[in-house]
Amino acid sequence: MKNKKLIHIYMFYIILAMSALMLINLGWSIRTKRAVATENMLGQARLITDQFISVRTFMAAKQDIINYDSEGSFEFKYLNPAAVGRGVGEIFNEKSEYAFKQTRLEPRNAANTPDSFEIEQIKKLQEEPGQEYLWAEDELDGTRVFRYLVPLYAEKECLDCHGTPAGEPDISGHLREGLEEGDFAGALSVVINAQPYYEELYRSIGQQVIFVLALLIVIIGILYILQRKLVTAPLEGLAAMTVSLGQGDFSSTDSPVNGQGEIRILEERFQTMSRELAGIYQGLEQKVKERTVELEEEKEKLARINQDLEKMNRLQSEFLASVSHELRTPLSCILAFIELLEAPAFAHQRQQNLADLKSSSEKLLNMVNNLLDTAKLEAGAIEPDIQEHRADEIVQGTIKAFMPLAREKSLTLTADIEPGLPRVRCDVERVRQVLVNLLGNAVKFTDPGGRITVRVNSEGKTPQHVVFRVEDTGAGISREEKEVIFQRFRQGAVPVNKKQAGSGLGLYLSKGLIEMQGGEIGLESEPGQGTAFWFRLPAAGGESLD
Repeated sequence: MKNKKLIHIYMFYIILAMSALMLINLGWSIRTKRAVATENMLGQARLITDQFISVRTFMAAKQDIINYDSEGSFEFKYLNPAAVGRGVGEIFNEKSEYAFKQTRLEPRNAANTPDSFEIEQIKKLQEEPGQEYLWAEDELDGTRVFRYLVPLYAEKECLDCHGTPAGEPDISGHLREGLEEGDFAGALSVVINAQPYYEELYRSIGQQVIFVLALLIVIIGILYILQRKLVTAPLEGLAAMTVSLGQGDFSSTDSPVNGQGEIRILEERFQTMSRELAGIYQGLEQKVKERTVELEEEKEKLARINQDLEKMNRLQSEFLASVSHELRTPLSCILAFIELLEAPAFAHQRQQNLADLKSSSEKLLNMVNNLLDTAKLEAGAIEPDIQEHRADEIVQGTIKAFMPLAREKSLTLTADIEPGLPRVRCDVERVRQVLVNLLGNAVKFTDPGGRITVRVNSEGKTPQHVVFRVEDTGAGISREEKEVIFQRFRQGAVPVNKKQAGSGLGLYLSKGLIEMQGGEIGLESEPGQGTAFWFRLPAAGGESLD
């Protein structure tokens, strides 16, 4: 409701609340009226059954008077309780809207045969003795009715016709049922036409709904008028005033919006604010002009400084590239001569010196290569050759080259490669260069007898990336060192042999080479618990991390 008017929102919630109250009241009224109607029908049914049972009891008690004359002669008059009850029921049913009958599961008279509803209720009365009555709503021939049953139990006077021995004819010619005093003998069923009650209920509900709707319309109309006059119209005036203030028209507050109460207070605050803003705006224009002139001067100075910095950076990169190129050629020649001197024909005493010379030259060449690659990376001169390669071949080849150095330092160097890896989209030479830097650091910073493990596994369900990890059991890296370890000319903890310290460009260069290929690099380390450098690259068919 962000764009709705306040009056619409207000009226919506008023209608919602009143409608909810109306429905609650209507539901409560229906429930109450139904309860009253049910209680009335229960009372009428109870009165009918009490009167009928009283007639039965009276007739049972007067059987001797009815069937014996003044001289003591017996003559059965067929006015036993069952016959009288049936006759009274027929007369009562013809003259009223009620209907009742004596019934049982095996009636003597077919007119007393129970229907399906009465059969179900009689069985309940038999299964659960002690119930005074049962009632329910039902429908007969399309008419809603109220049905009521009370149990009938065998009394002493009933045993002459319904007692023992079972199966022998009684005085009326019917076979005795073998009942004893207190046994369940059947039920008295009463049917009351409930249609008038429901018609009165619906009529009452309709009148109540009409009244509530009329009341709701009147109240909503009054609230709408008051809301429009006292709230909505003044707020619209304040909104227009706010727009004018935003456009710099400070005279818009001179026109009153005729608000009342809190809105009047708000209008006065707007007027005060308008006057203060007008004064501030006048002084602000002058200050803005002055600051604009100062900013233009500073901007020109920064532009000149930026040009100087760009020139210095370009000269630095050109210098590094030139010096590195000049150093690479003679160093390569030195290495070539050293390899010739290592031939078996030369004397044994020269081998150690030649080995030191070769090692120093290789390190010097590696430093020069790092300087050259760093300059190219910063100058944007490296174009990666991205193709699909097998990760296991990349790792196995690099580890094989480091095996002699690891054995020389008594280190265990192993690989843990997940089977079935997808191919990696990368520049294979640059990835090998990164692995060489990471393995070189691991060898330098791991004490003799330690372990270095290179792990490669896939990442993601598709998978989308392949992750390379170089883990060692070295001294670890502190939190402060981790924050700067990937910067230029930064190194971690000093290695055991300080002669092996590098230029501090390896990790900086590795980070740039990995990110250039759409990858990501990082480390996990705690002091005294070793270090794990990792980098992830896109798998064939996966997505880069850019």
